[in-house]
Amino acid sequence: DEMGLSFLEYPQSIGIESKLAKVTPSDKIIVITGGGFMGDLWTNEEQRIRDTFSSFCHNPIIIFPQTVYFNLNSESGKECFETSRKIYESHSNLKLFVREKYSYDFIRQNLPEINVELVPDIVMIYRTIPNDIERKGCLFCIRNDKEKTVTDEEIINLQDAVREYFIDISYTDTVVKEKINLNNRKEIVNDKLSEFASAELVVTDRLHGMIFSAITETPCIVINSLSHKIRGCYEWLKDLDYIQMVDKLDSLPLIIEQLMKVKPHYDREKIEKAMKPLYDTLREIK
Repeated sequence: DEMGLSFLEYPQSIGIESKLAKVTPSDKIIVITGGGFMGDLWTNEEQRIRDTFSSFCHNPIIIFPQTVYFNLNSESGKECFETSRKIYESHSNLKLFVREKYSYDFIRQNLPEINVELVPDIVMIYRTIPNDIERKGCLFCIRNDKEKTVTDEEIINLQDAVREYFIDISYTDTVVKEKINLNNRKEIVNDKLSEFASAELVVTDRLHGMIFSAITETPCIVINSLSHKIRGCYEWLKDLDYIQMVDKLDSLPLIIEQLMKVKPHYDREKIEKAMKPLYDTLREIK
């Protein structure tokens, strides 16, 4: 990679963590990918983290920028947290990076023994390929899973508002159905980014819908939701005049007109500076 570090990847490690640990020297650093799956919402992924901690109990562990969410107001959430807390705190050499302040404050308050740093989402440093595709129309990227907060009625209202300005409306998602492996992942990511770079405007309630728009310099309306990860990560991008978070949908026409006048420019330097704690940690590996 760019930092001159050598690494081995195990993208499909479910259930074989303990076997991998047996053939991994205890001085090797284990890196867990970033994302938004730490906590009680995506329990299968949380279990994978626990299994990794338990299996590699003697290895240093670095967790790339994550969102952490445990619902401590529910019995199941508290139970999930207590189980994870014991496993997290039992690991003596852990460095956790989180991508928004909610997660940072949660860890500091509820897991004060954990070494935690606040940095941007890892996708914000992705260097996109040059895009010479003509921009055309509006791209909708609205989630349809357990984190969905935009109602069907609201989607129809959004579409109606956008049709006043764009003839072409297309739809995408940041989740793809095809199998992604080490050989095709870069092509799939770049194809997805090209979708965003081909739009005049993006309307999204997905975190990475917002981030893909930012790094491809595509005007974007972010539908605010109850998700603290979107609101939190927006803090890194709020200075960009082409990324606008919307609370009230009746303000959409005015915002669309404003966005059509901006000249988008992504401030990568600011993000790179904010990523310094992670870079420094990785440099210490060498």
